[in-house]
Amino acid sequence: MASEPMAPEPPVLTGQAPAPAGDAALRSARSAATATAAAARRVAKSAVGPRPGQDTVLDVVPTARSTAAQATGPTEPGRIDKVDRAAQTDRAAQTDRAAQTDRAAQTDRAAQTDRADRASRTDRADRTDRADGVASAAGAVPTAQADPPSGRASALWHPRLPGRKPKLVRGSGVTVHGQIENWLADAIATGRLAPGDRLPTEQDLSGWLGVSRMTLRHALAELAQRGLVTRTVGRSGGTFVAEPKVEQDLTVLAGFSEQLRRHGLVAGARVLAAAEIAASAAASAALEIGVGDPVYEVRRLRLAGGQPILIEHSLFPAERCPGLLDYRLDGSLYELLEEKYGQRPYRAKESLEPVTAGVREAEALGVSEGAPLMLVERTAYAQSGLPLEFARDLFRGDRTKVVVWTSELAGEL
Repeated sequence: MASEPMAPEPPVLTGQAPAPAGDAALRSARSAATATAAAARRVAKSAVGPRPGQDTVLDVVPTARSTAAQATGPTEPGRIDKVDRAAQTDRAAQTDRAAQTDRAAQTDRAAQTDRADRASRTDRADRTDRADGVASAAGAVPTAQADPPSGRASALWHPRLPGRKPKLVRGSGVTVHGQIENWLADAIATGRLAPGDRLPTEQDLSGWLGVSRMTLRHALAELAQRGLVTRTVGRSGGTFVAEPKVEQDLTVLAGFSEQLRRHGLVAGARVLAAAEIAASAAASAALEIGVGDPVYEVRRLRLAGGQPILIEHSLFPAERCPGLLDYRLDGSLYELLEEKYGQRPYRAKESLEPVTAGVREAEALGVSEGAPLMLVERTAYAQSGLPLEFARDLFRGDRTKVVVWTSELAGEL
């Protein structure tokens, strides 16, 4: 049987090209990359850390790029670059939003901490004020101590000063510098400020007290004049609490060496002059001898703990203590009179007069010219009633304090 002829294939129209397989693959790769990036964004939003989602996005983008490259082949680099740039832009935007969120959180935490600190300080100050008010109402002294809550100066406390800040009264009849002077003097007298303690700087202390530096300097100058503080200049300078004054008790007749031993201090003497001279009119009247009679003059610089305290100028009648200048004169002269001549001052008449230091006195005592001194003029008598010594001693006003006991009856002293 003869076979039937086959139908011819339809002709291909000119200009119509078949659909390339690469387009479908590219669309599929772009869809996969978009889905993967969306999943990365979701993971990034739920991640915890200073830069959430960064590692996940970095891992996903190369995968999307690889998928697109495999689907399209090396002939589609431009389209793959567009996908890559879009993913990078999205990643940068996410990172910037995460950084802004982190900065906002840190700012909020700092504000909360600052508010908590202020509230705590205010609460401590309120509790202290209430406690002091209760103590004052009960007639007791406030129990607040010298140490502030922290190492920094606050409104009520200073780390280098004892107690709370004084309440300064501003009004007629009272000076601010006088109140500051009395407050510091009281702290020194009660031992809350010890010898050698360094006060805060003028700028620091005046700012804390709420006064001008001129007012504070006036108060410190008064304290220095009283010998309670010393002021030095230079890199290691400042205002320091001075050593306590040496007490000179005029109630009992005792030499300078004996007075210092009572206070646990070491006495010293430096002989400035020792000679036999003729008695002046004043010396002859005090010693009950003739004018021009020989007397022994002894001038010494007396030391306490190695520091100059006073200048002694004593005159002794030569006929009552012959050869006195042949002995050592750097110890107690009263003990020397008793040991060598059997005579010791038994009573004395003393007068006190404030004076200022001249050039010679200032140089010997280590003070400035014009510094305050205390002149003590003394005539000492033996038990027999004969005068043994006529003296004029100059004490440093900033290092000595004269003490006199009084009683209704002299016999009770």
